[in-house]
Amino acid sequence: MKRVGGIDDTIWLQPRSALNRPSRSRLNRITLVLILAMSVAGIGLATVSLFSAKDYGTPAFWRLPRHIGYCGREYHDQGVRTGNPRLFTAQNGAVGAKWTFLSWTFGGDSIYAAVAPRHTPDDCTMELYIPITGSKWETYVLSGGA
Repeated sequence: MKRVGGIDDTIWLQPRSALNRPSRSRLNRITLVLILAMSVAGIGLATVSLFSAKDYGTPAFWRLPRHIGYCGREYHDQGVRTGNPRLFTAQNGAVGAKWTFLSWTFGGDSIYAAVAPRHTPDDCTMELYIPITGSKWETYVLSGGA
């Protein structure tokens, strides 16, 4: 009977885990890519938080704003109101007011208002609205009057 292999065979010299392990340089590249990706994501989130704090009064961009700047004025949070766009447009009182999408917050919430055709630069809507659920809307009112 002929003996196959032996103690000096290369299969016995390396541990089994070393046979399937990626090279050290490949692991270093993967680690570097992961660290860079996490750094870019962190810097991006910090930047969005700073702009949200500046524009909406809160660094928590996923929450509802504390205030909104529109038409050169500040609108401050007045809590939840129940209604619909038709009701809010009728309550605006301005002739020719139309329900209008204005913008998004950094968290993706839509901002709406009943906007009348502007006759002068000082003509601004009195309230802004962000939909919450169903017929509930977060309301923002003009601060300091018009």
